[in-house]
Amino acid sequence: MLNLLLGLLIFNNHLCYCQEDPQALTYEASYVSDFVGNLSGGIDQSSTYLGMIDLAATFSTENAGLWRNGEFYIQIGNTHGGTPSADLVGDFQMLSNIENSDFTYLCQLWFKQSFNRLSFTIGVHDMNSEFLTSEYAGEYVNSSFGIMPSVSMNVPLSISPKNALGAIFQYNPTNYLSFLLGLYDGDPLDLEQDKYNMDFSLSSEEGYFSIFEMQYNIGNNEESKATYKIGGYYHSGDFINVTDSIENINGNYGFYLIADQSILSWVEYSRSLNAFAKFGISPQNRCFNNLFLAIGFNYYSPFKKRTNDVMGLAIAKAFVSKNLINMSNGMCKSFETALELMYKAKINQNIFIQPEIQYIINPGANSNLSNAIVGLLRTSISF
Repeated sequence: MLNLLLGLLIFNNHLCYCQEDPQALTYEASYVSDFVGNLSGGIDQSSTYLGMIDLAATFSTENAGLWRNGEFYIQIGNTHGGTPSADLVGDFQMLSNIENSDFTYLCQLWFKQSFNRLSFTIGVHDMNSEFLTSEYAGEYVNSSFGIMPSVSMNVPLSISPKNALGAIFQYNPTNYLSFLLGLYDGDPLDLEQDKYNMDFSLSSEEGYFSIFEMQYNIGNNEESKATYKIGGYYHSGDFINVTDSIENINGNYGFYLIADQSILSWVEYSRSLNAFAKFGISPQNRCFNNLFLAIGFNYYSPFKKRTNDVMGLAIAKAFVSKNLINMSNGMCKSFETALELMYKAKINQNIFIQPEIQYIINPGANSNLSNAIVGLLRTSISF
């Protein structure tokens, strides 16, 4: 698979010399790394390093002179290094969204066709690239600000690093309103079972995952910009009843709300204060994390000479099912909370660094673990 991507990159370089029109093949590469130190609490007060390599290529059928609005996409990933949540802190929300041990694998491989106001995508696809997203929450490193644990911890999902086959349909009746529908393989397995993510088999016995989301966008400038999303999902597989491990319950589901809102804007300094909020809920009798809440505030262009920087403060709280708490004999606490304070400094178009502090309350909702203070430095280089 890596040889295929490198071949596409070489072919693209050939196109650069052969044509002056927009390129049919474009590519990108990035390297993201985290240096993490657990300063207090959790499992172990030590440090570790982890990294992620992404190589991707996009082929435009229109630019290649074939047909309009068609797009092929392939993405290869490599993760390596330590596992700070598993080994240092013990939190279940995952303090770093690139934690994944040592693997090289297929991330995505899909085709998208767009029409006037309708589009469909089919292939190996990261659900969280289209659904359950927040522009402002995406500035943060903790995984819970990406995919909600009220979804990811309760049902098997096609999300990074282990994506699965899926089909996505999007309809935009107006410039402000969008409807998205997704259907995915209900059991993506994991990279321990499918090392290179090349198992594309489907089985009705494992169930299917479906998700629907409505998006409403308002405002054309930073002063009035806002996005609101409401969605629900259903997994058709069987799930263990948390109050009776012998009994299975057919199907699992949940609902969520996401809001991105511009609060203040200072045009003369290119500054803005923006906020996000996330809410997710799922049934207690078949879910570990049945309720999730998050809120954050981002201050863009905080200094006159640092117009591309952002500083932010966000908090995410994941509640454990009361049924599990009652059965734990005092070993399980009722929630885990992640507090993240960060500063993202853009060095140039290709590089940024992001120092931050995370405070994890009740790591893993485990009564034996004390609150953890974590220092983290993220570096990203893209081409």
